[in-house]
Amino acid sequence: MTILVTGATGNQGGAAARRLLADGWSVRALTRDPAGRAAHALAAAGAEIVAGDLDDRASLDAAVKGAYGVFSVQQGALGIQPVGFEEEVRRGRNVADAALAGGVEHLVYASVAGAERSAGVRAFESKWEIEKHILAIGIPATILRPASFMENFSDPAFGVQTGQLATAFASNVVEHSTSGTPHWTDSMAHCSPRPECCRTGPWSSFEARRRT
Repeated sequence: MTILVTGATGNQGGAAARRLLADGWSVRALTRDPAGRAAHALAAAGAEIVAGDLDDRASLDAAVKGAYGVFSVQQGALGIQPVGFEEEVRRGRNVADAALAGGVEHLVYASVAGAERSAGVRAFESKWEIEKHILAIGIPATILRPASFMENFSDPAFGVQTGQLATAFASNVVEHSTSGTPHWTDSMAHCSPRPECCRTGPWSSFEARRRT
């Protein structure tokens, strides 16, 4: 059975495509650049490379034809190349609608942890809007809500490039661990690469609400 993977030449989509191939699935990798290095690497690993654009519904309809499932992930506001709110929502909806129209058996959408509590945090709200659309159209779906990825620690904007942990979240805000024991980020939240993302604004207020 074939799984269409969007964002297949990116970090998350690429990881999903490689794992699916390793597990014996047939993978159809959607990319805007079939001639690119990442696409060639996936082809060498056994993936079928198809050209498509998340803004082009016709290309999505063609890509999902005959697929059993779809893995859907879109770039957002926090990506290396930031994507606006409306663009991300439109693209996520396009994938879901194409999957439904194509008779796909199962859609897997990569959202973000805390999406349902994202009011005022545009980088997360976009994913909540896509989640709601998926639920509304009734396609069988699994919604993944990952937290921050380890790769973020090597990111020049959020990582440890300066010897201090730069984070999008405000200092003096408690974060809850999976064990339920709170810990503080005062000593870590340096924030210098993107100070506009922390200490003030929606990131700070969002995390403050999470404390309660």
